[in-house]
Amino acid sequence: MTVLSCVRSCYRSINVKSCLLIYLIVSWPLITCAKSETLSQALGNAYLLNAELAAQRADTRAVDESLPGALADYRPSVSGNADAGLLKERYIFPGSPNLDRTSRPAGASVQVSVNLFNGFQTSNKVSQAMAQIMYSREYLRYTELSVLANGVQSYMHVLRDSAVVTLREDNLKLLKRQVVDTQDRVRLGEVTETDLAQTSAALAQAKIELVNSLSNLAASKESYKQVIGVVPASLSPAKPLVKLLPQTLQEARMIANADHPLITAASHNVETAKYAVKIAAGELLPSVSLTGTLGRRNDYAGVQKQRYNEGLVVGQLSVPIYDGGATYSRVRGVKEKETQAQAQLDQQRAQVLAQVGASWAAWQNSHLAIAASLDQVTYAEAALAGVREEARLGQRTTLDILNAQQLLVNARITLINTQHDQVISSYSLLASMGHLSAETLSLSVLRYSAQQHLDKVQNKWFGLTP
Repeated sequence: MTVLSCVRSCYRSINVKSCLLIYLIVSWPLITCAKSETLSQALGNAYLLNAELAAQRADTRAVDESLPGALADYRPSVSGNADAGLLKERYIFPGSPNLDRTSRPAGASVQVSVNLFNGFQTSNKVSQAMAQIMYSREYLRYTELSVLANGVQSYMHVLRDSAVVTLREDNLKLLKRQVVDTQDRVRLGEVTETDLAQTSAALAQAKIELVNSLSNLAASKESYKQVIGVVPASLSPAKPLVKLLPQTLQEARMIANADHPLITAASHNVETAKYAVKIAAGELLPSVSLTGTLGRRNDYAGVQKQRYNEGLVVGQLSVPIYDGGATYSRVRGVKEKETQAQAQLDQQRAQVLAQVGASWAAWQNSHLAIAASLDQVTYAEAALAGVREEARLGQRTTLDILNAQQLLVNARITLINTQHDQVISSYSLLASMGHLSAETLSLSVLRYSAQQHLDKVQNKWFGLTP
C-alpha cells in the first residue's frame, strides 16, 4: 500500500484535518504504510547515479594528472635512436679495375637529459598543479552540493504534485456525487436547472484542474528520474532540516565565508594565477641542463667490421638575453590574470553571502507561511461546514457551497505548497552555507575519495592506467 492509498483509506475512518496531516508532504506520518523510498535514500541514489556528478568526478581525475606532469620535469628524460642501412661503393681507378665494396652501417645510441635548473619553473609548476587540483576538488564539492539540492527539489516536487493530484481526485469524486444529488433534487423540484448547471460547471473545472495536476506530476517524475537516476515509486514524507541549521544569520554567513566551495575554489584560483606569474618570470632566469649520450656504430665510415663507440656528457648553460619582449609581455599578462582572479574571489564571496541572506529569510518566513496556511485550512473547513448547514436551512445556494468547497481545496493546496517550500528552504539554507553533502547528511553510501586517485597517480612514472 502506498502513502497515497493510506491517505484515501484514512478518509473513511478519521476526520479530514487528521488525514490532511498524513498526506501533506512534510508532515510526520501518523500512520505506517508499507516500505517506501525516503529522501535520504533518494539523495543516496543521486550521489551514486547522477551523470553530472559522475562527469565532474572524471574531470577532477583528469586534473589530477597535472601533478605527475609537473613532477616529470624533475625526472630524467631518456631517448634512444637506432639505424641500419646498406652501403655499396665503387672506386674507379684509371687504367685499373674498379673496386666494389659493400658494408652494412648500423648504430644505436641512448641519450639521457636532466634539467638541473630552469628558473624555479618546475617547483612553481608543481605548486600550481596542486592549486589546480584543489580548485577542481572544491568544484566537485560544489557539484555534489548542487546535485543534492536539485535532488531535494525533485523529491519534494513529486511529493507535492502527488498530494495535489490526490486532492483533485477527491474533489472530483465529491463534485460527481453533488451533480447526481443535484439532478435528484431538480427532479423533486427542490432546486432549479441553474443549480445543476453551476455544479456541472464546477465538475468540468475540476476535471481540467486534475488534468493539469497530472501533467505537473508527470513532469516532476521525469525531472526526478533525471536527477536521482531512478523512476520514483512510493515516496515517504520528508521533514525540514533543523539540527543542521545555524541559529543566527551571522553564524550562517561565517560558515559560508569559511567553507563554501565556490569561495574556496576561487581562493585556489588566485593561487593558480600567482604561480603562473612566477612560472612566466622564471623564463627570464638562466637554465642549466646535463645531457649524457652513449652510442655504438658498426661498419663505421663504410669499413666492414670497423666499430665506433661513443660516450659523451655535456653540461649546458642557457642565459636568456632578449627575445623581442615576448616574455615580458607574458609576465605582464599573467599579472593581470592574477588581479582578475582576486576580483572574482571578492565577487564570488559577495554572491555567496547574498544567497545565504536570501535563504535565511526564506527559511524564517516559511514558519509564518505554514502557520497562516494551517489557519486558512481550519477556517475554510469551518466555513464549508457552516455553508452546508445554512444551505440545508435554505439560507445558502448551491453556488455558495461550490465556492466554499473550492476555497477549502485551494487552502489545502496552499498548505501543501508552503510545507513543500519549507523543506526545500531548509536544505537550500544548508546548501548556501556550503554544507550540503553526503557526509553532512550521513547518507548510507560509499563515499567517493578524490585523494585516493591522486595518491595512485602522483608518483607514477609509467603506465596508461592509474
